[in-house]
Amino acid sequence: MADKCLIRIESLLKKSSIAGTKKEEIVNLIKQSIAEKKLSNIDEVNVDAVAKDVSEQIKLQKKINKRNAIENEIKVRRLTELVLTEFQDNPLEGLTAIMVGSNNRVVAARSSAAVQQNATVNQLISGFNAKLRAAGVDDLFDKGLDGISEAEVQRRVTRTMYELSAERTEIEKRSGIKPPVTETNPDIIKLAEVMESYSEMIRQKLNDRGANIQKLWGYIVKQSHDPSSIRNAAAILGIKNIETDPSLKLKKDINYNKNFLAWKNFVMEKLDTDRTFANTDNIDEFMIDVYNSLVGNKYLIADGVSNSYGTRTSQDVAKGSKFKRVLHFKTADDWFDYNDKFGVGNLKESFFSGLQTAGRNLGIIDALGTKPKENMDKIRFAVHDRLKKSGKDVGDIKNFRKLDKYMKIIDGSIYTVENFGVARY
Repeated sequence: MADKCLIRIESLLKKSSIAGTKKEEIVNLIKQSIAEKKLSNIDEVNVDAVAKDVSEQIKLQKKINKRNAIENEIKVRRLTELVLTEFQDNPLEGLTAIMVGSNNRVVAARSSAAVQQNATVNQLISGFNAKLRAAGVDDLFDKGLDGISEAEVQRRVTRTMYELSAERTEIEKRSGIKPPVTETNPDIIKLAEVMESYSEMIRQKLNDRGANIQKLWGYIVKQSHDPSSIRNAAAILGIKNIETDPSLKLKKDINYNKNFLAWKNFVMEKLDTDRTFANTDNIDEFMIDVYNSLVGNKYLIADGVSNSYGTRTSQDVAKGSKFKRVLHFKTADDWFDYNDKFGVGNLKESFFSGLQTAGRNLGIIDALGTKPKENMDKIRFAVHDRLKKSGKDVGDIKNFRKLDKYMKIIDGSIYTVENFGVARY
């Protein structure tokens, strides 16, 4: 968007009745709105209407934040009491039980975050399989179609998922019709409908728990990345000689530079750049953040609402999320081609991988709230203070170090790596 367009927006905002909101936040949301609607000219936008909509989004986020804070406080108090009443003789065991369970024969010993995560993952997978059977497309999902390659069937399913989730035009809204679907095979359409609706259902589940995730087609499969392939992008793409970016020389090492550049060049051709980079001023920094997250396995971390894939928060909008950034692809085929090279497998494997990631995040939110680690810290502090005031030994709960390994297990950070050489190993 040209500078003069932003100046016009800022001028209109100053004259509007919107108050008490950061200007940068509104401008970035308007930029994002324009990108999502694929408008190339500011004159196509009713700026006052968009600004009003943006204001409503910000108000909604504030309400979500307030609700999340209340629910987190309730969870912290309830779990604090649980530790103090059921694990009086060993509060450290109680804190551990909250995260990964305990062998103690008490009521709460088996209701840990880890148990909740496993149960939620199993429920999502069994629920999806039931949907496939009910629609009569379980064989198609599992085996494909006779006479058509598996890759071709999955590409057609992907295209149909994309078309089914397309935003309706104003004419389609007024006429009450859905966006057109080009696929003619009814079973492929039915399978795509099941996958897309189930994906959308999970997005809504996360939003019901305090996230604020925009609608994204294929929400579940879009989280599919194979760190090993991305770390070795040059070899995966068959690139033997690549001139590395000299500005990256001091970032990591020559392997990092080579593979980052190969990955970046490949993916940049497939991205909807207007949507992907709507709220960033530095594309290179954005892509480096994404690459580091992917090669370090960080996109699999289940750490509550704020870093759920696709979540919008005020901070994300204004400053750009440093983590789990969304790559918007131009078409379903572009995503499919990317997933073929750098996904965790085919469409089926990508979907199940996404179900596992979503299930782990839903489970940890249900158990520990929207800010799991922060809430566990609050619980430990509360238990520590209560014991100290009553004159009891606070022992091993003075710091979080003894519990940190359990938190890393349930949020998945134990599987992340910071060093590129270690990541490749």
